[in-house]
Amino acid sequence: RVLSPAELAGWATDLAGARPAFTVLGGLELEVPLGETRASSEAARARVQLDATRERYQARVDAISAEVGALEVELDGAETQVALASQTAELAEELAEAERTRLTLGTTTPVNVVQAEQSLREAELRMLRAIVSQATTQLALEHHAGALLDRFGPSCSGSKS
Repeated sequence: RVLSPAELAGWATDLAGARPAFTVLGGLELEVPLGETRASSEAARARVQLDATRERYQARVDAISAEVGALEVELDGAETQVALASQTAELAEELAEAERTRLTLGTTTPVNVVQAEQSLREAELRMLRAIVSQATTQLALEHHAGALLDRFGPSCSGSKS
């Protein structure tokens, strides 16, 4: 607001030498958009976090793919082991039967029959262990591939409610 000379006369006080004295107060408000730099730094930080998250995700995908590949190889080995253990158990069964037949014919001793029976039990145990190993590897492979969730997901989610 601009003051008229009459209004100024009421406000003015004379100084020495009849000089008028005035007091002027003023203010200036300046708004600088500080948020723009803060927003850009927050956006940059968010981009860095997003990139880091994507890299961690990709690393986990790669790790799971490697684990699945290793489990597939392990499963192939377990299947081969089951097949070989089954053949060994069949041969041990034939050997035990042959020793029992020889015992009835009197051409062998009971010790040989007991040894053949023990070999049969050990072969059957190896076969059962191979089957358990194969089943465990199969479940681990399905777990890492996400197939267990497809198979058991609906029944598990229904029991939680």
